[in-house]
Amino acid sequence: MIYIDTSVFYHYTTNGEFADFAEEILTSTEPKITSDTVVDEFLFIAIRREVKRNFGISSILSPKKRLVKNEELLEFVYETGKRALAVLDRFDVMVIPDSRDWAKILVLMRFYKLLPHDARIIATALEYGAKKVATFDRDFEVAGEIVELVPSSFWKSTLP
Repeated sequence: MIYIDTSVFYHYTTNGEFADFAEEILTSTEPKITSDTVVDEFLFIAIRREVKRNFGISSILSPKKRLVKNEELLEFVYETGKRALAVLDRFDVMVIPDSRDWAKILVLMRFYKLLPHDARIIATALEYGAKKVATFDRDFEVAGEIVELVPSSFWKSTLP
């Protein structure tokens, strides 16, 4: 089972630098999971990117204020969110609840020098039996001791 991090969805949907690696993960026949934290991050990034590209709004606060007054922007944000979530369905990615074991999350933060979201992602993956974490985020590199970081072709090609 593979836990999929935000960076995989981002690079796939934006045809980013690691889009080919992202597609390799998403089209894998292995069961795929992600959690609410990743969905939240992915929605925020996708919506912010598209609002900036289509409406020229780059401030985080501007869209929020404008949503109340602008029905077109509100509809655009809604449709952008639907398209982002469709990626999860297209590749049969199951969304699971995040770990609530804060003691474990704090230990992971301390031992692997992770920020709270990243430690929670590792804790969640482990709780659900995912031995692999798909990510392009270098912050996870130290967690490679307890989970397998994939795609292996990415991690092998980018290690110093």
